[in-house]
Amino acid sequence: MKSKLPRIVLLLPYYGRLPVYFPIFLRSLFYNKDILDVLFISDIDVSGMELPDNFLILPLSLDGFKKRIKVCTGFEPDLSKLIKLCDLKPLYGAAFVNEIKDYEYYAIGDCDLIYGNLSKHLEQVEFWNYDVLSFRRHWIAASFCLFRNSKQIREIFLYNPDLEKIVISPEHFCADECGPYWDELSAGIKLSEISGSVTTLTHQVLELEKKEKLRYFHQDILTEKLSKKELINFDCGHLSCNNKPVMIFHYVFLKHKKYFHFPVWKECPDKFWIDNTGFYTPRSFCFRHLISLKRQLKWILASLKENGVANFYNRFRNLLTFWGILKKKV
Repeated sequence: MKSKLPRIVLLLPYYGRLPVYFPIFLRSLFYNKDILDVLFISDIDVSGMELPDNFLILPLSLDGFKKRIKVCTGFEPDLSKLIKLCDLKPLYGAAFVNEIKDYEYYAIGDCDLIYGNLSKHLEQVEFWNYDVLSFRRHWIAASFCLFRNSKQIREIFLYNPDLEKIVISPEHFCADECGPYWDELSAGIKLSEISGSVTTLTHQVLELEKKEKLRYFHQDILTEKLSKKELINFDCGHLSCNNKPVMIFHYVFLKHKKYFHFPVWKECPDKFWIDNTGFYTPRSFCFRHLISLKRQLKWILASLKENGVANFYNRFRNLLTFWGILKKKV
């Protein structure tokens, strides 16, 4: 084991409006000062927020960001839709090379997640022995992915055969991961057997690993889904699911569910819980089952008002199945 772990900087360009869950991200970042800095690249004013010391700010307009990408690729990115930033994530290391020069590792990632004890989990996998680390087994998970800060690794995506297409097109290709083929890869289909529209970062990293030109860590460590029996607990930087330590909880699927509740916390508490209907403070957690039921019934009534009786019936059946009252149709 290392006596001192290499520091990591997460490059986080963000434009538009900050999400309601951003203070939750900041609170979990606060408890990872020993290993992680975040470089927030944006024109958003965050001066009124409670910011941890490891949250660094690089003021940069969207036009300024586009210039950075053009300088390192030669192509003008189309960012008419901000989701397109995801396709550009593999270029962040090359575009912000001067800003990351003092770090051994840099990361790309999202803010719709909660960090656990990163240093503990990363030390367990001896991350310093790898050049690229993804915490999903079958693809690069761009919600939190680590890269050794070397010229070879920073410039991987500059040699992508579809670089021009990826950069200048307004289409979102999911090129930072594996294209829209997560289900296929999870089912055991190899990425090389799928005819995608572009070469993705996962394609490139797998090919370089095959040629023994880099060391690639890829295991399923991210927690991204919750069953009705699972409960996430955050307690002063310690993250667990049903009392088992969790490195990162990425609520990318839950946040799109109509009944999932985000709290409006200007200052995030040091202790809270999450089930598959939303967040709970220590006070509200005492009434979790009632609150969870209320959230789901509110969703059903809204559906009835918006979509009529037929849709209401289908959603009510789904809810009864979710509660275990009805059996799922095969």
